Amino acid sequence: MKKNIFLLLYFAFCSLFLLSSCLKDEETILSTDCYISSFSLGYIKRLIHITTSSGKDSTYYVSYDGSYYTMSIDQRNNIISNLDSLPLNSQTTAILATVESSGSVIYRYADEADENWLSYSSSDSINFSRPLIFRAFSVDGNSKRDYQVKLNVHQQDGDLFTWKEITTNAPWTETTQIKAIIKNDDLWVYSANNGQTFLFVSPLNSGDTWNTVQLNGCDNALPGTLTLFNGCYYMNTADSCLITSTDGINWYEQETDTKVTLLTANSHNIYGIKNGRTIVRSNDLPIWSEEQLDSEATLLPTQDLTALAYTQENGIERIILAGNRNPSIFPEDTTSVLWSKSIPFYQEEGDIWTYFPWSSANVCPQLNNLNIIEYHYALIAFGGSSINGTSHQTLDNMYVSNDNGATWTTNSAYTLPDNIDRTSDITTAVVDQEYNLWLIAGGSLWKGRLNKLSFN
Repeated sequence: MKKNIFLLLYFAFCSLFLLSSCLKDEETILSTDCYISSFSLGYIKRLIHITTSSGKDSTYYVSYDGSYYTMSIDQRNNIISNLDSLPLNSQTTAILATVESSGSVIYRYADEADENWLSYSSSDSINFSRPLIFRAFSVDGNSKRDYQVKLNVHQQDGDLFTWKEITTNAPWTETTQIKAIIKNDDLWVYSANNGQTFLFVSPLNSGDTWNTVQLNGCDNALPGTLTLFNGCYYMNTADSCLITSTDGINWYEQETDTKVTLLTANSHNIYGIKNGRTIVRSNDLPIWSEEQLDSEATLLPTQDLTALAYTQENGIERIILAGNRNPSIFPEDTTSVLWSKSIPFYQEEGDIWTYFPWSSANVCPQLNNLNIIEYHYALIAFGGSSINGTSHQTLDNMYVSNDNGATWTTNSAYTLPDNIDRTSDITTAVVDQEYNLWLIAGGSLWKGRLNKLSFN
């Protein structure tokens, strides 16, 4: 037993001796890798422009954390840049940067000579207003790698609308009612005048080249009631009939068990209003079913009707109905009236219709030819002149609701063109899949877009 222990101790001693000898003979090998593994920005100043309550322009600076704007490193092409551009008016002449690399780092401005290198330090600010070249060295000093560094900054205010006038002398100049829709890659405009209904079509990539399409079977139609449901088109006529079409061109009378003014449609039902006192729905025309209201039916709008169905960010479908009551019967009205219904979890019937009573502020004005559209998860209302004698003029403002119609405000983000045609109350608008808002005002057509939705 003692002999075995002696042998074990002997072999352990020999192993330690051999290991010690090997370590003495090894040499430290330095890495030849050279790359930048991480690049982030420090705090950045931004110049803010405001208009004071007295109408004077004023500016001030704010500071924000640049690390929220990720710097992407393209190791294949050796390019470092921010895919999400910095906000407008960001000051890029002096920004701290944190750079992690395999070895040491130097940098120079791309438009300067190769010998004008500067030492990098995380505590020294860098002028990013000019393109830069960062050079990473390997630990052994024998390898190097150059990266182009560029900081992208928005040149437009992302929260403002940009408008372009497309048509100044449209073919629908003389019209009593109008409705625009998007079909495939075209803008379709239905217009009514003296009992005749016209259809004008223009490619979305043009907007100023119009073809007149001959319509059949839709004399005395009311384009403002045009509704799409289950792949078919529906419209009311001036004599209270309902007509339908599968192509939007050839129209036929639709059988129905009651006289209904069309409102809107979602994936389940088409909606209308009967006798100005009852909201009805149908998923199988000609049969209509009455909807429930949470308030008196006298609060329903009877003119300047506008309605839309849309899906909220949380997946709940919602329907909005707005318009005005007859001013001769309800002279006390100073605002439009609005009703809403939600359909949670894609149920067919959903909740009852809810009336939104207005407070003294945050209201939607009582406008002729009221329009409400959904745009980038907000509701936008606009229309013609006021019907109650207030100072509102045609297309004076966009009225915006971010709470599904409960409150409405005006703000600097959503504004109409200064020189838009305000001589006619006839207006309509539609939004395409690229978030372009096509707005018709009298004989002019405008295309607008929230700037940040155009940023790549």
